[in-house]
Amino acid sequence: MADKRFDNAHLKKMIIDFLIKFGKIKSKTIEKLIILKLSSALLDEKKKSRVTNFLSALRIDGKIKNLPGYFWEII
Repeated sequence: MADKRFDNAHLKKMIIDFLIKFGKIKSKTIEKLIILKLSSALLDEKKKSRVTNFLSALRIDGKIKNLPGYFWEII
């Protein structure tokens, strides 16, 4: 099986591109997309934590915002 590890910048760009293409997206949908790209060596809890960290970093950078109902959208 191919190694599915990507660097953090690439994964953040994937989130941005996904939000641009589809608009407002639930956290769980983003989580499913990104978890598939993370190393299989990571535990599921660690993968979920990394996705949360990516979303928080993008929010702090002013690129995305969270909305009620666990939705995210591009700013």
